[in-house]
Amino acid sequence: MITVSELRDRRQERDARAGHCGPVVAALHATADLMDARDRHLSGYAWSRYANRVGPRPTP
Repeated sequence: MITVSELRDRRQERDARAGHCGPVVAALHATADLMDARDRHLSGYAWSRYANRVGPRPTP
């Protein structure tokens, strides 16, 4: 589980990076943040918001 201080540190690092990089690098940082978020447990509310946004999973 990620602690609040780790999240704050990551946010501060991301903000510091954002001012000194181009759009491609900024997109890579955003992707890394999404990967971190994907590994965290979603609350019921967050999960329902996600499910409503992306819709049902397609059947193969």
